[in-house]
Amino acid sequence: MIDFVRSVSGWRLGFLAVILAAIAFGTGSQNVHAQPSNWSAVFTTTNDPAGNELAIFQPIAIGGLSEPLFFPTGGKGSGTGLGSQGAVALSHDRQYLYAVNAGSGSITVFHLSINGPVSVQVMSSGGSNPVSLTLLGSILYVLNAGGSLPGGTDCINGFTIKNDGTLTSLKNSKAYLSAASTAPAQIGFSANGHVLTVTEKGTNFISLFALDKNALPVAESFVRSNGNTPYGFAYTSQDVLVVAEADGGATGATSVSSYELDTYQGFLHTVNHSVQTGQSAACWMTITDNNEYAYAANTASNTITGFKIASGGKLTTLGKNGVSATTGSKPADLATLGNKTLYVLNGADGSVGEYTIGIDGSLTSVSVTHGLPATHPAGLVVR
Repeated sequence: MIDFVRSVSGWRLGFLAVILAAIAFGTGSQNVHAQPSNWSAVFTTTNDPAGNELAIFQPIAIGGLSEPLFFPTGGKGSGTGLGSQGAVALSHDRQYLYAVNAGSGSITVFHLSINGPVSVQVMSSGGSNPVSLTLLGSILYVLNAGGSLPGGTDCINGFTIKNDGTLTSLKNSKAYLSAASTAPAQIGFSANGHVLTVTEKGTNFISLFALDKNALPVAESFVRSNGNTPYGFAYTSQDVLVVAEADGGATGATSVSSYELDTYQGFLHTVNHSVQTGQSAACWMTITDNNEYAYAANTASNTITGFKIASGGKLTTLGKNGVSATTGSKPADLATLGNKTLYVLNGADGSVGEYTIGIDGSLTSVSVTHGLPATHPAGLVVR
């Protein structure tokens, strides 16, 4: 039996030497055989159980976004909230998009061609109920929340990204979370690429998986979250981890914590312990490219809370009473474009809101564009 105390204070198997090796599983972008596309868009998915679709909002000349266009994924959504962040992901060259199909246990690969998105592959996720994706170079990992289904188990599973953007299963990459059913929220690479991180809403653990030079999990650590219900997160380029804490949706009790990642010991060192915002159900998190500001979407309050990120990861709340902006109904994901624009997916009213980011981190509403179906849309990325 695994010694629980040791598993939450360091790498479970003690493979510290593995982390000393350089990670060499792909640093360049994929080789696109067709002419690269550069059209701008905001992407989400409908999560429709009758047939999941990629939804695309494009900028318009007068400001704001166009009504969405829809493209079938070839898979099925769940029709209920995924309880996750990262249901869609872009390749580093921004020529391919990856989307989960929670209802059919698959991942769809879209080539974002000069003529629009083209589905080029539908691949099994290696588990059931995929809810979140992350990629680094030529490696993609998916988080399967299968423990929410009868007889299922939560797990992560890896893939190699080929030159044409399609996926091939990465042998021996499957790894399991702290329990069979943890209500996992997100998977993400650390900035240095050495560690995969998973937040577990049901156990209040943050799971860390050390990767070897072949991007395979070789050690794991389950670290207790500062606050209850750790949800969406983002890393700065210096491996400061900022995590939204929904606290079970309790009114006015939501918070955000920041940590320094200790790659060698398999642990997280707290920088800020559960900074209170006075808002409810902080579930989604994003950070600007320059690492200056973080934003949490508070689902139950219909608000966004901004934070200034100081040196070392210390957080200072922006806005009056923790409110940097109001949103549409039930914000369900966030994404930033560089350092100047923030987008929010409003799940209950099927809209995407656009905000400009001021030099002081303040948010100014630009537009709200509707058009998504009432099927609990999931995921948000922008290029």
